[in-house]
Amino acid sequence: MLCRPAASLWFRAPIVAGLIAGGWTLETAYGGTQEATVTSSTQPRPETARLITALEAIKEKEGRDNALIHYAIAGDFFPGMPDDKLGAQIKEVLTKGWDSKASAIDDYIARCQPMLRQMRAGAELNHASPIRPLASDTPIANMMAMAMSVKLLCVEGRKLESDGQTTEAIRCYCSALRIGRDFTVPGQPNIVWLLGLSFINSAVRQAARLVDSGSVTPGELENLLKELKQVEGTMGSVLEAFVAERVCWDRKIADLNIAPEGIVASSETGQISESELRGMLEGAVAGAKPQWDLGLEYLQKPYATANTLSVTKELDTVRKKIPEKDRYLSNFLSPMDFAEEQARWMAAKSRLLQCEILVALQLYRATSGEFPKDLADLSPKYFSEVPVDPFTGHRFQYSPSLNPAQRRVRGSGPSVNPGSGTVDFDPTNGAVSEGEVRILE
Repeated sequence: MLCRPAASLWFRAPIVAGLIAGGWTLETAYGGTQEATVTSSTQPRPETARLITALEAIKEKEGRDNALIHYAIAGDFFPGMPDDKLGAQIKEVLTKGWDSKASAIDDYIARCQPMLRQMRAGAELNHASPIRPLASDTPIANMMAMAMSVKLLCVEGRKLESDGQTTEAIRCYCSALRIGRDFTVPGQPNIVWLLGLSFINSAVRQAARLVDSGSVTPGELENLLKELKQVEGTMGSVLEAFVAERVCWDRKIADLNIAPEGIVASSETGQISESELRGMLEGAVAGAKPQWDLGLEYLQKPYATANTLSVTKELDTVRKKIPEKDRYLSNFLSPMDFAEEQARWMAAKSRLLQCEILVALQLYRATSGEFPKDLADLSPKYFSEVPVDPFTGHRFQYSPSLNPAQRRVRGSGPSVNPGSGTVDFDPTNGAVSEGEVRILE
């Protein structure tokens, strides 16, 4: 009998649409307060209220403010997604920069300011402490609002660049970077962690492009390098994200052993006996547990020795061994694609490190009048050790030139055919697909 799993069976956090709330007093990023004027309910959404209550308890215990509280509040000020035309204009600004045609976005940005003020306030704290341990009903922030906030911070950065306000533009990109990092800290749910990586990628691309333009002053470069190093050094790892999800998995299985009716939709609980439910759970766990064990073993190894191709084949073999009757339910208890997630994490880390190198190259040029012939020349002044490509453990590829079109820092992807990558690596093509990891187009 094929039954429909309960919606809360496994922690696949929903990306919920934002609802407008009012009645909050906003703390601005740079001091002072501002009354929110958006109207709707004077109370936060129930999901937001639960999240803030849990985060406030962490704040009280730690004795310091928590960025995640501000992000949670920000989500309730989200005015909704822009229409397709406005969305296309936002994308064009992020790609090509701000021009007179982009002024149509101003009204939407103005409506998003209550949300953005809270996001900046959270980023300024430079401290995020999530709810731990995770459970299947752990509330999360409005991630659709978080994603749009990061985009709009980068849009504001492009507008500031067009006005020659480089310092403030960099500040926007650094806020976006911190937000991304805050959603990857150990203990975040898997889906939140993945989105955090995407936020980091978005922000670091904008910062790298600006740095490569040569229009950033040495003082601005030094501050940006410190920020990049801090974000790269404090972002959570794929292993930490996997372990957090495994804790959630263990808790959910324990709960289901107590109340096995939780594995099917409430409309079907009376149709199946308890012994049948326990049999379904036992079969599903037997199919899922080897996948979790394999993922933990794989992620604990250094990437160079983990043999991604081999483990993906082994994972496929494990899945094929699951009896047909248990596969449907087992899929809901199984981990997400940990090899692909590792590739995503390493690609984001590679881009951060490449951006650090780009900043150091510009600083080197500012003092010597030319770019170094070798990345080793950046040590020890800018790095105690020059960053290496996380995929290979070796130096990044570097082509020195005064011509920006020819000067490149790039990294390898996880291709099984090293050196064959001639396009940007895309982890959705597979954890061992070809392509280079590039920070610049």
